[in-house]
Amino acid sequence: ELSLFGYELTGWEPAISPASGSIQYTAQWTATTYSPEALYAAIAPGVVEIVVSDSYHDEISLGSGFFIDDEGTIATNYHVIEGGYSAKVTDSAGETYDVEEVLAYDQTIDLALLKVDTADNDYLLLVNEPVRTGETVYAIGSSLGLTNTFSSGIVSTASREYDGVRYIQTTAPISHGNSGGPLVDIHGRVVGINTMTMTDGQNLNFALDIRELDDLDTSSPMSMEDFWDETSSEYFASIDQTG
Repeated sequence: ELSLFGYELTGWEPAISPASGSIQYTAQWTATTYSPEALYAAIAPGVVEIVVSDSYHDEISLGSGFFIDDEGTIATNYHVIEGGYSAKVTDSAGETYDVEEVLAYDQTIDLALLKVDTADNDYLLLVNEPVRTGETVYAIGSSLGLTNTFSSGIVSTASREYDGVRYIQTTAPISHGNSGGPLVDIHGRVVGINTMTMTDGQNLNFALDIRELDDLDTSSPMSMEDFWDETSSEYFASIDQTG
């Protein structure tokens, strides 16, 4: 029996029947719709908590992320690792890993890809098609350090563009610490990366459209120390400007 996370086999094209010659059959898949309980159980193992420290080994940031393959690649927000000299990642089983490389980052888009030394890890599927306003979505991450906090909502606006970057506006509650965590659809596929909330309003939360990951340049991976060397001056300048 064939199976694939997020999808279930519905048949073959053409329908399988006795044949005297060589025939190529193509499996037909449909997206699996999960109950909230089953969805949480399916995606939680692929979500991580990220703790970032400066060059004095003081913790400066806590955020979330998620594996996008089974080779230890993690997607998160750039602002989660901003100013970081080192970072540790903890998965849902309590295993902790040092971030060995920053595979890519983009401050404008607010995205980063990290690498930890693990293999055959659980990971989440990314969706290719856009979400629709009104559909149900779920957010998961370390809200205020509360690991794997799971919440639900709807897509308020499917595409909210700001400075050329695509966002999904949602009512799924998020808090500090959710940044970098996944926003998933009812099929368990990642549609966005939870990024920010407007605190002056109610349920005005925003996730980067997952398709923004396609714009990251992964040709120049670097260690966390090299990331610090490359970005620290700009980080300190931003702190001076904001007081």
